[in-house]
Amino acid sequence: MRSSHIPMVVFALLSLTIAGLTAYYLPMLPDQVATHFGPGGRANGWHNHADFIKVVILCIAIPTAIFLGSDLLIRLPVTAINIPNKTYWLAPGRRDDARTFIRDWRRWLAVLTLGLLTLIIDMALRANLAAPPHFPDYAPWVIAAYAVIIVAMIIVPLRRFVASTSG
Repeated sequence: MRSSHIPMVVFALLSLTIAGLTAYYLPMLPDQVATHFGPGGRANGWHNHADFIKVVILCIAIPTAIFLGSDLLIRLPVTAINIPNKTYWLAPGRRDDARTFIRDWRRWLAVLTLGLLTLIIDMALRANLAAPPHFPDYAPWVIAAYAVIIVAMIIVPLRRFVASTSG
């Protein structure tokens, strides 16, 4: 498998996981599903099953748009791309590599975001199996880990594109 296909496969598996978890757990849940949790993991927002499914679809659709939109980057004119040292990195000899890097970076961003959403949806579904629903205590750590990874991901293209263009 080519390395460019790995994020696509992971993304598809995560999408199927969300759909499978929702299909498995939703019939076991009460008519009103806790969908928002406040301090201490206490439920403070609710949806019926139909609205919950709409939220799940949206949680898949937005990262999917980012993932699929990444391919459009290859076709964008140079004037529509904004990166540091643009003239250097988008010169004819480096343009394809720079666009491919940005496309792959955006794909991995979408994969990581969908991974976070998969974990959150799983936690919410499982939380609703208990009465009263309670979000797990480790949830903030999952979100913090995602934030750290996103900061690291932002540093990678900055280091690449701000890198010295001499030599």
